[in-house]
Amino acid sequence: MLGMLRAIRARGVYDDVLEKAIEHAKAYTFGNPGEEDVPMGAVANQKQFDKIKDYIEIGKKEANSFMAGN
Repeated sequence: MLGMLRAIRARGVYDDVLEKAIEHAKAYTFGNPGEEDVPMGAVANQKQFDKIKDYIEIGKKEANSFMAGN
C-alpha cells in the first residue's frame, strides 16, 4: 500500500481503511534491500528525497482539503 497516491473507499468504511493503512505502514520494513524480507532500502540521493517529501506534502494538502469537504 505504500506508494499509493490515493485510495478510493466506500462510504462508512473510512475509519477501517485508515486503521488498516496505519497498521500496514507501521509494519513496513526498511533496511538493506539486498535482504529478501526488506522491501525498501534507504533513499539514495537528494532527488529521491525531494520527490518523497513532495508526495508527503501533496498528501497533507489533499487530506486537509478532504477533511474540510472541498
